[in-house]
Amino acid sequence: MNSKLPPLNIYINFIKNNCLNKTLPSVFNILHSNFTFLPKYNCCETVNFNSNKRAKYIINNYHKNFGITFSSKDHGKEGKMIEKFIFDIEPNSNNMPDLGDIDIKSTKLKRKTKAGASNENRASNENSLCNNQFLWINNYSVKNKLSITTAGSLNNYDSFNNILENSLLENTKYYLKIKKGLLFVLEDQTNILLNVILYDIEELPNEVQKQIQKDYELIRNLIINKNINSQKQMYLQIGRATQKNTFVFSFSPKLISFIINFYS
Repeated sequence: MNSKLPPLNIYINFIKNNCLNKTLPSVFNILHSNFTFLPKYNCCETVNFNSNKRAKYIINNYHKNFGITFSSKDHGKEGKMIEKFIFDIEPNSNNMPDLGDIDIKSTKLKRKTKAGASNENRASNENSLCNNQFLWINNYSVKNKLSITTAGSLNNYDSFNNILENSLLENTKYYLKIKKGLLFVLEDQTNILLNVILYDIEELPNEVQKQIQKDYELIRNLIINKNINSQKQMYLQIGRATQKNTFVFSFSPKLISFIINFYS
């Protein structure tokens, strides 16, 4: 955790008050201009981000501007950029949360298509994307599940031992990464920041918490039986990572949608 980071509640409030409805590069510019703990970057201020293709090009080629490589096929690149350019945290695979007991995450929402509406028109209508009541959420769906942390690898089955030894999710070493997070909600096509949500799994309704535990029990039994898959898991899921034979815990789109609605 960056020791120079302002109090997190103050920082989050500043982002919510000044950065919503802005593309990620614009968000970076605003924050770098107002907080001295962030290194000074030139975040392509002159680029016209009303163009979907131009915005996507800039996001996929950030290494040309910042000397950091993000693969265009890396689904977590926006999250890595948020860690670097909003919190000055180098992208890492640390199994501990990024901000003490809070992990930084990002998710993308896909705007539901309306008859006769073009992508370009939807992207340019930034002012209608969100408001204080977050009525906009009904116009979107969560695009993908949200990877949380590595669960283990088939190359070394002992890496699943912590799961095998604990029947309760809250007793595992993974729970710190699962319990609390700071979720940056982005629009898929434009990378416009829609919301920033500080969530805590233990604040969710009991039935949701119980289902997460049931999902964990199912995952644990699948590992015991050496038949790991993501079937029948409602909120907490396990699935293959991009690395062969590696598995990760993820939040399902259904759980992400619930979290966004619960805190909106």
